[in-house]
Order: sequence, then C-alpha cells, then structure tokens
Amino acid sequence: MGFIRGKDLEKALSKEKAEALEINAESDFELTKIKKGLWILEEKALKKEKETEKTENGLDEKIFEILEEKKLSDRVIGRFEKFLRPEELERFKELVKQGIIFEFKLSDKYKKGIYKIKASSKNFSEKNIPEIPEEEYCLEKHGLAICTTKAKAFEVSSKNSEAIKNSEIKGIKSFDGNYYIIETGLLEKYIPIVSETIQKNKNISLEELYKKAGINKILAKIICEFLKEEGDLIEKTKGRYTYV
Repeated sequence: MGFIRGKDLEKALSKEKAEALEINAESDFELTKIKKGLWILEEKALKKEKETEKTENGLDEKIFEILEEKKLSDRVIGRFEKFLRPEELERFKELVKQGIIFEFKLSDKYKKGIYKIKASSKNFSEKNIPEIPEEEYCLEKHGLAICTTKAKAFEVSSKNSEAIKNSEIKGIKSFDGNYYIIETGLLEKYIPIVSETIQKNKNISLEELYKKAGINKILAKIICEFLKEEGDLIEKTKGRYTYV
C-alpha cells in the first residue's frame, strides 16, 4: 500500500488519459495491492468521505437502537444524553439539529418532552428487514409491523401519532384481523415492484411473489394488503393474488 499524487499519475498516463479517467492532478490517491497484478487506486478525499459516512451511519444506528430500547422516563430531554458516549453525544446533537430526532410532548402537563425518531429518517430499505417471526417486526427498527390485537395496534399508533398525522406512517386493518403498519417511504418504494411482478405472473402465491420480486416476504405481504385495500388486488384463495 502507498500513496501517489495526481500530478504523478497524470505524467505516467498522459494528461489526456488522466482526464478521461477523471483523475484530479491536485488530489492524492491511495494505491492498494489486492493480489499479484491487481491494484486498487482510490482518491484519498473520496475514501475519507466514505469512511466518515460509514462512521456516521454506524453511530446513527447505535443512537437509534439506544433510544428505542429506553423506557419513556429515560428518553426525557436532559436525561437521555447521559446514556451516550462522547462521540455518540456529538452525533446525537447533529441529528437533533437536522430534525431527525425531535422533541415530543405527550401533553402540555409535562414540563419536558421526550426524544423521538422521525419515522422517515431511517431511509428504510428491504436490506434493513430480516426474515424473522411476524410478531418480532418493529416499526422503529424495520419500518413495518404486524399487530395481531387491537391493543397492540393502539399502542403502536399512539406512540407514532405525530408521524401518522404527517402521513409518514400508514396502517390498515385487514380482513384477517391483523393490523398492518408500514413507513410510507418503504411502502411507496416497493409498491411498483410488487404490482409489476403480480401483473406479469397473474395468479401468483405469496411464496412465488416475494422470491420473484426479490424482497422480504413480510414486506411483500403488507404491500399486498394495501393493494387489496385500494382495490387493485384480489386474494381469491389465502396467500394467492390476482391483479384487477
């Protein structure tokens, strides 16, 4: 491994080739040997930017995790900060400034609010959603949830009332008696994928659907429930869908 200046690369390659490869003569590059005959050339500034982004993403996830695990009394403004390490606290303050984490008051009778995560801030993707039992899905961690009881649905909706009011979260009650709740960005991102897959395959089972669409099974199921609600799908038999 070593470093090489853009000016030296420009001389070695010729100015025309360096320009074609978009090599900045004023930048420094890191040269890393992968194996015999194979090297990677990476601009230091870009690498540093990637490392910074990776670090921030890691800190964000850790802060979200800590916040989600704490009970309400520990999420109070001025108290929650004590649970964070110095580097986490510094990043936490940035998230608050950006509105990604915000102050929320259950009512005016409380002197201090609690910290909450803006529902759409996590930029959920299918990669965030593991294959786990239905009851283990958590709206804050996975961007979706299935509530099998009215009490549980009420608990989740109350906790996220502000996000629901702002249309950041959507929920429906299905004919199967379950309540399906999902982050709006996630829903809107994958509705076209599920719709297109069903239209191409006509009468398709849930098992076939999620595999052909290349997405999480529960995510596919929830999207189908919303499409049924809109009248775009018919579930002729349990777990088998036809596009209207």
